[in-house]
Amino acid sequence: MSKLVRFTAAAVVMAGLSLPVAVSAAELYPAGQQKPPAAGPETLTPAEPAPTATATPAKTRTLPFTGSDAVELAGIGIVAVGAGTVLVRRTAAHKGG
Repeated sequence: MSKLVRFTAAAVVMAGLSLPVAVSAAELYPAGQQKPPAAGPETLTPAEPAPTATATPAKTRTLPFTGSDAVELAGIGIVAVGAGTVLVRRTAAHKGG
């Protein structure tokens, strides 16, 4: 493969991987809502003290949700290992070894 083809393939892969990040960053605010105004000295007000909690929350025995999807991450890992294996075998076959 020529260097141009490899570079183009790498650029396409990187663009494809960065697309979900751009989409998630674009949806920080739900539809129809505007961004909050920037805080300046004239818009700040003194903070009121937080109310004290009288009851202790019930303890749960489950882990909190962290937002990662292990199945998708495992799929990406498998694809990366497979692509690496193909590249190594093609390079070894091309070099004659």
